[in-house]
Amino acid sequence: MREKEATPTWDHNRYPIDIVYLWVDGSDPAWLLEKNKRLSKINNTPPEEAISPIRFQDHEELRYSLRSLLKFAPFFHHIYIVTMSQRPKWLLDHPQITIVDHTEIFKDKTHLPTFNSNAIESNLHRIPNLSEHFIYFNDDMFLGAPVTPFDFFTGAGEVVSLFTKTTLKCNHPLHSYLGPLCNLKIFLDDLYGEEKRYQMRHSPYALRKSYMEESEAKYPFVFSTTSSKPFRDKDSYPITNGFLQYNWYYQNRVVHKKFKNSLLSLQDATFLNKVSFFWLLWRAPKTFCINDHTTKDDAKVASDLKYFLSYHYPLIASWEVV
Repeated sequence: MREKEATPTWDHNRYPIDIVYLWVDGSDPAWLLEKNKRLSKINNTPPEEAISPIRFQDHEELRYSLRSLLKFAPFFHHIYIVTMSQRPKWLLDHPQITIVDHTEIFKDKTHLPTFNSNAIESNLHRIPNLSEHFIYFNDDMFLGAPVTPFDFFTGAGEVVSLFTKTTLKCNHPLHSYLGPLCNLKIFLDDLYGEEKRYQMRHSPYALRKSYMEESEAKYPFVFSTTSSKPFRDKDSYPITNGFLQYNWYYQNRVVHKKFKNSLLSLQDATFLNKVSFFWLLWRAPKTFCINDHTTKDDAKVASDLKYFLSYHYPLIASWEVV
């Protein structure tokens, strides 16, 4: 009889794994004032999709994403929440959570204030005391089933990346989101030759700090250009959403892997209640993302979303205001 292979174990003392989030409350008056001041200094108004209030809307997704970590990934070491002079009202001081201001990580302070997630992502490796291995979450990303470190890193510590079946194309070079993907395709084609490549899954991204430092040293223009854009811009690059992963792949530092991952579109309350809720319960993906594609601040949608998330993650964490 063939012996059962031993389950691999991760050395958490030697290789701690941190979690990094970006977070913003777009309804904060002080933040809105800074946003409007920044807009007034730009010659060409950014496209609507880059500055829409919906992009910065907070439904307290972060609260439940953090709960999902406790439920399905208790191996994490420390959590860093990167934001701009803000703090979630429901968050208590806690030894495992650190609020990091943009001013602490931006190499070039003239790039601030920024309202561009791509720009912030290009500076994540400068978070003080960040561990070598870390997983980057948007605040609308959640864990839906148990995960282990090996879902994100190999036994040798290399990065695990998830790709979609959607090819990397250059159909919308002027779009603030699709334009950077176009730039990525052109960059990769020029450097490594043309071939079929795929977009990254919108799921938590496994990253390594030293690899990011090396990438910035090797391609400073990519990082500085992206960091300098105060709002999402067609002339930047998707640093954590393909640029790093593909360059590391060609350096034999990335492994492709598949596991259940889902992307839900928050369009309206009907979709959320009648489709997403039951579908998610049935499928139980390891990770999922709820993209906010509502066209207005809909109180009914916000209420139903909170019910949806509190149903999945009912246990209040020790860092929450009760």
